[in-house]
Amino acid sequence: MKFDFNEKTAIVTGAASGIGAAIAHDLARFGAKVVLADMDEAGMSKVADEIGAAGGIALTQKTDTSVAADVEGLVAFAAAQTGALHLLVNNAGIGGPANLVGEYPLDGWQQVIDVNLTGVFHGLRYGIPEMVKAGGGRS
Repeated sequence: MKFDFNEKTAIVTGAASGIGAAIAHDLARFGAKVVLADMDEAGMSKVADEIGAAGGIALTQKTDTSVAADVEGLVAFAAAQTGALHLLVNNAGIGGPANLVGEYPLDGWQQVIDVNLTGVFHGLRYGIPEMVKAGGGRS
């Protein structure tokens, strides 16, 4: 299968390490300009440097996906810096505390829901209109 993301911009959330970093590397390798989003600025900088050293383009934006304004700002940043948004990888996620359900802290539950569920909604809510402007996405 041939992937060609030349002239495309992709946002990857949770891009400072793990699966998100691997996705960002692959998208850049296939030609995408990648906007890395994460709370871990040092991790994002490392990934961006690696992508740059391999000949790719990577920008970083500290983002808490559970905060709508952060994600709205991320999408605006990506579009302003690169001209358009074509792909959004909603990868950010957390595991939360390792407790039995009957002992699970309510604030821990809410944090997991805010990042893993609401964060994905925020990405879609603000990302889809920009992807539609670029000729893709669906609303």
